Amino acid sequence: MKQTILVLFLLAYTGCRHPTSPPSPVEMYLISQDNAHDIDIVLTDFDKARITHQSGSSVRSKEFRKVGVGILDSAGYQELVVSDSTYDPVLDVFSFEFDFPLSLDIKEIETPIVVRYYHRESGFTDVDTIIFQYKYPYSRAEIFLTYIPTPLGGYFQDIDQIGNKFYFHPTGPEGLFEYDLSTKTTRSLVQYTSGDHIAADSIFVFCDVYHTSIRRYNLVTDTLDLILASMTEVFGLETYQGFLYALEGRSPTRLNKYTYGGTRVDSVLFPGTGYHLTINDGVLYTYTFSAFLRRIDLTSMAELPTVAKPASNLEGIRILDGRLYFCDFDKRMVGSVPLQDLK
Repeated sequence: MKQTILVLFLLAYTGCRHPTSPPSPVEMYLISQDNAHDIDIVLTDFDKARITHQSGSSVRSKEFRKVGVGILDSAGYQELVVSDSTYDPVLDVFSFEFDFPLSLDIKEIETPIVVRYYHRESGFTDVDTIIFQYKYPYSRAEIFLTYIPTPLGGYFQDIDQIGNKFYFHPTGPEGLFEYDLSTKTTRSLVQYTSGDHIAADSIFVFCDVYHTSIRRYNLVTDTLDLILASMTEVFGLETYQGFLYALEGRSPTRLNKYTYGGTRVDSVLFPGTGYHLTINDGVLYTYTFSAFLRRIDLTSMAELPTVAKPASNLEGIRILDGRLYFCDFDKRMVGSVPLQDLK
């Protein structure tokens, strides 16, 4: 008799310390028509999201028997995932998990999403929302341009701005363009068959032409009027405090500094490699094909902590008026994020 009591006591004590059963329907949050809109959407990657209810992942309902999540497109509602549910006849409630991971098309800027609540008998209630995919990993990211304003379209590769004039170079053999932000008109400045980088200041736009030379486009005379330098390869251009900076060559890469008239005034060994270039407040930003932007002290060339890239397939970057502008190749857009948000 003593042994039996001891065993029962131990089993009860162990069960109290290590609960394994899910919460009972009584403990779950109750979902109804009144709080059906209380959903949370969290971007977990450039092409992934998670949808939950604000109350938590385990919920119950007297009105709904299950929940589905789908994409709304031209064909209508396309369900991606749906919850399983259990019915408690004593409490007359359906219990289910409200936690839906979604895989998204990385090329989309926005994705319309529908959360569909299925009624217990028939019919459903839809809650429509939008996933803003350009807001990963920075929630305050904004769209600057969602299309490339040229007859051929294409992809942004490098960008800069002087006043209300936005300069860009598309990928491929299209050259240099000027887009007037006031009139929304575009003009082609100069054509060249290859080259990735540009940088603008004053009355000049500097261009990487053929990947092997830096040429100066004069906005007053509308001509390429100077070849600044010829080298093995150009990896980035930036104007800063009245000078032109260029990442040139590989193994090793050097950071060269030029006057706008073409005189090289400094050349330092660059730590590692980089692609594209922007400078702000004495800090140089570039990147390799990892998940991070490199930050380097311009005076000492010392490496600073990295920050997360604002796009998975990044092209040109430029810091203007306290914001980092970036070209998202996958989405064919230019976006921007407050510099202070970089983390």
